[in-house]
Amino acid sequence: MTPITRAHRIYFALVGSFALWVGLWGYFVPSEISRAIPWQVPTLHARFIGAMYLSGMVLMGLALISRNLVEVRTAVPMAAIWTGMLLLVSLLHLDEFDYSRPPVWFWFGAYIAYPVMGAWLAYRYRPAQPPKTSAAAPDWVRVYLFIQGVVCAALAACLFFAPAWMASIWPW
Repeated sequence: MTPITRAHRIYFALVGSFALWVGLWGYFVPSEISRAIPWQVPTLHARFIGAMYLSGMVLMGLALISRNLVEVRTAVPMAAIWTGMLLLVSLLHLDEFDYSRPPVWFWFGAYIAYPVMGAWLAYRYRPAQPPKTSAAAPDWVRVYLFIQGVVCAALAACLFFAPAWMASIWPW
């Protein structure tokens, strides 16, 4: 088995520490989340964002203490894709940012560097052979995940195509 490289550990520490920073502000001090992200959001949103970032920090922390590349083969692409998508969304809303605030510059620096670093690590240390597949999931798991995917896709489509209507029926 190939051991995790120093570059991986640095990447996991950088992404994880930023996730911890945002997660702590968002989850525990939601009224001050603008210290960690470029804009202020309502308390419920801040706590949700904080919870997501804390879960990302757990993933990066577990990857950081892993020993072999096979143990983190999904963590690197996940982090690269997540941060890359946040960069893409940010680029689509450049007019929403106050460029006089330091969190904005850190936000863009991190979300440019993290996907590039993650993509490089994923490419550079890709396995020579595809990993062997494990046993198939039980039928009930596949059915559950399929139903969950359909519900989430339908909800996403409604939120995308009819946001005003969805906001009017949302319970909070």
